[in-house]
Amino acid sequence: MLYFKAPGRCIHQDFVTTDWGEFTRYVEVAVDQYAMRQAEIFHNGNILRYDRSHWCDDFGMLLGVKFSRKAKWTVFFPGAEVIEGVEFEKVWRSALCSEVWPQHVNRSRIDRWGMFRVD
Repeated sequence: MLYFKAPGRCIHQDFVTTDWGEFTRYVEVAVDQYAMRQAEIFHNGNILRYDRSHWCDDFGMLLGVKFSRKAKWTVFFPGAEVIEGVEFEKVWRSALCSEVWPQHVNRSRIDRWGMFRVD
């Protein structure tokens, strides 16, 4: 597994989060080279989390890019830092305490966009 954090980018204009400000994205990349889990901590205190079963909602979505086994992926995530799994797990668990967690879960787009698929 690969774990990293990076300054957030690429918020689509149709997501609720566009006016929440800056954020840090935490990503767990699985052996198949795709994101397995992801958490986003916004400077306003909101925390979101995604995995392959809840991969998209009105707030954002799990990264769908394939990560290279080499560090080429860092070009697309300026400022990225490789982190330990323990740091990722702490952030992942903290999302359950976020005030937006109930809304986050109830505003899934899976019924419209389908299940997460790995190519």
